[in-house]
Amino acid sequence: MDNSEEIKIKDESEKTKKARVKLRKRLDILERNINEKELEKKVIEIHDRISRHSALRVVLKRKSISLFDNNENTAELSKKVNLVAEKLKEDSLIFMQSINNLNESLKEHLIIPKREESKSLEEDLDLLEN
Repeated sequence: MDNSEEIKIKDESEKTKKARVKLRKRLDILERNINEKELEKKVIEIHDRISRHSALRVVLKRKSISLFDNNENTAELSKKVNLVAEKLKEDSLIFMQSINNLNESLKEHLIIPKREESKSLEEDLDLLEN
């Protein structure tokens, strides 16, 4: 692009500038409030909330929960995934049938020398190559 063809971007409006300054001040205040003492305070609040609601917690007796259980407790497949899997299965069967049909039709069209005319497998291969 030539300099004459460049699109000029307008300067920010006063309203946008004021909003940007206001947001920057808010972020500065928030960043100043994040310190080790405030983090420890939040941790205590979280622990208190967990202990307050412990009576409502459901106790699992049949299953144990871990972060990753090697897919022992997998979710059921959705209808859409089941449909796609069935379609793939059907398509693969059709494909395999067509491959088998192709093999049969190729067998009919191949000319294979009789065993008595050739003496070894190498000679058979040479005949096929020529």
